[in-house]
Amino acid sequence: QEDRENVLIISMLERKDTRSFINIIKNTFDKVIIVSNQNGTDKYKSIEDFTNEFKEFGVEVFYGCNNVVEALQKTKEIQSDKKLRILMCGSLYFCGDVLSLIESY
Repeated sequence: QEDRENVLIISMLERKDTRSFINIIKNTFDKVIIVSNQNGTDKYKSIEDFTNEFKEFGVEVFYGCNNVVEALQKTKEIQSDKKLRILMCGSLYFCGDVLSLIESY
């Protein structure tokens, strides 16, 4: 099995229980990129608030950004000898943005 660096790209709505989610995944990822996606009418968790919640669980956030494209570009800045395994998750709206981006290529 290849050794990989695990990267989480995440965006969640403000009303969701993000702390419970972070508690479950806190030891799974080497890098975390937060997206505060403001495309719709729903309020997304701010980069600052989400970063602080990750810190409560001892997880450092690599970067915070405003959209999917910027998040993917930031993965290129990760210095690693390992291949990256990237998981993108969070709200269904965010997942829809990811799918739209994929379909546009």
